[in-house]
Amino acid sequence: MSRIVNVASAKQTLQEFLNELKKHKNRKLLKHGTIYQYYLLKIKEVNKMLNDCNYNKVRLLYDLSKIVGFLKRHAKEDANKEGHKLCYAMYKEIEEDLEKHIEKLRIAIEGLSKESKFN
Repeated sequence: MSRIVNVASAKQTLQEFLNELKKHKNRKLLKHGTIYQYYLLKIKEVNKMLNDCNYNKVRLLYDLSKIVGFLKRHAKEDANKEGHKLCYAMYKEIEEDLEKHIEKLRIAIEGLSKESKFN
């Protein structure tokens, strides 16, 4: 089921989202709770403007990016610090796999945008 089709509003909301991310990236809390909850609210706003399939692409891109960030900043570092070479190798492999999927999603979103089908 399609939602409101307004690409200009979706782009504006995404731009506001990115601006807020830059503005608040070092803060722990916002008035909506944690930064993560705040950005989930922003994604839900975008959801109202995108059809379900395109929303799913954006949501997957966001969630997979968060996981890759965690792997880079915490999981691999902790495994290396503890001397768990097999865990480090596993985390590295998962990270590389997810980055391939992220790239596929990015290309899909970019292609739909160029064809004016991202709504």
